Amino acid sequence: MSNSQNMPPRRIARGTQIVIGMGIAAAIWSGIWLGLQHWANLRLDQWLASEKAAGREWSCQSRKWQGYPFHLRLDCEGAAFSGLVRGQSVKLHLNALHITADALLPGHFTTMATAPMQIDIASTGLKLNWNRLATAVQISLGPNPQLRTFEWQADHLAIEAINPASTAATTRVEALDLAAHNLDRQQSPIEVTLKGVESPALNLWLKSGDAANLTLHATASQLMLPALTAQPQSLPQWLEGWRQRSGALALQETRFDKGPVKITASGTLHLDAAHRLDGHLATQSSGLDPLLASLGLPKLNSGLGALLAGLAAPATTSAPTLEGGTPMNFDFTNGKLFVGPLPTPVRMLPLY
Repeated sequence: MSNSQNMPPRRIARGTQIVIGMGIAAAIWSGIWLGLQHWANLRLDQWLASEKAAGREWSCQSRKWQGYPFHLRLDCEGAAFSGLVRGQSVKLHLNALHITADALLPGHFTTMATAPMQIDIASTGLKLNWNRLATAVQISLGPNPQLRTFEWQADHLAIEAINPASTAATTRVEALDLAAHNLDRQQSPIEVTLKGVESPALNLWLKSGDAANLTLHATASQLMLPALTAQPQSLPQWLEGWRQRSGALALQETRFDKGPVKITASGTLHLDAAHRLDGHLATQSSGLDPLLASLGLPKLNSGLGALLAGLAAPATTSAPTLEGGTPMNFDFTNGKLFVGPLPTPVRMLPLY
């Protein structure tokens, strides 16, 4: 006799009810998922139409939705953009872009980009390649959604600048990690990690061919990013609003190394009325003599240079400890850069 024949009728009925209930729930969820897909398609088409009307055209060679049952993922193969950005003609082409919304974590979105990417701005071109390039964001839900967190990660990123008037130069980054939290609040922690940076420009500036590394911990105040439904702002418009709100970037423990060059720093930076970088940085450093010499300043190991570089530091500011490092103070004032009390030929240009 089979097991089903041995089961009590009540247990068989209960099992049948569970199976039927699960089937109904799956059908309902499937309908919800398809409804979300239809709504996302409509909203995406509306946004594409509004961008095209503004002179910015986005497109996909093929577009499809996947991810059932717990994700809604848009696969855009052959993503492209063309249009005017701040008065300049810009074209962009990306092999593929995948955008995923998580049904179990409302407001969380991730993107994965497939290399390569080609960007043409006027007569200058950029070619980007990577092994992995991912972004994760969290958005507050409601009538005025805002960006809350942003994370960007890249592995083995290569950026090749192509200019007809010069030879191509490639900057490589072994690993990049950028994270910003509480972007809808008055104090927003920011963390940046760069490992294995190989840059021809940085090599020339610091007279070293070694790879560079950077870890930065900071807090940005008064970011107050606009709601995603608000009228879009240009970067200069947003920077000016941030300046008028007395926004600042407070650097906590920040460390940089590139071969013999090692620097730790802390301090506060903001923008002055002329839109230039302003503020103070307390640092400890070693291996900076070639850079100081190019600025016409005495070497730190000369005694006089070390004494002057350490002067005029606010009592409340101190750099993270660096073994064997010499204290140095950098001030950005009225568009000029000072090392201690000594002016340098470096001039700060307006950012916008």
